[in-house]
Amino acid sequence: MSKKETFYEKAVWGLGGDPLNEQACLVLLQIKRRPIQKGMILIAGSIDEFADIFSALPVDQVHKLDVAWQNQGSTGAITFLVPDSLDQVPYWIKGSHNSFALREFSNVRQSFR
Repeated sequence: MSKKETFYEKAVWGLGGDPLNEQACLVLLQIKRRPIQKGMILIAGSIDEFADIFSALPVDQVHKLDVAWQNQGSTGAITFLVPDSLDQVPYWIKGSHNSFALREFSNVRQSFR
């Protein structure tokens, strides 16, 4: 099983792990007592980490995401709901939705080292 990590975000502690490891995610959902249908929020230190998924989006949508991501320092953290039109995101991340939630977390790389 992959390693799970804790990380501090604003005023709460988060529990996370490798989002591509189904077993690890299912364990996290069980620990959190979160129904798989609700899905989970993906966190990333850079919007570039999702370039493959964003390639299916129209260019203007990618541009809007990029601008909003860059402005989070002044606007505060934003949770983006991004359509998964090519069905690239695993069901244990999306839950019963056709989109996935994405949030910026600049310390994510340091947390998962």
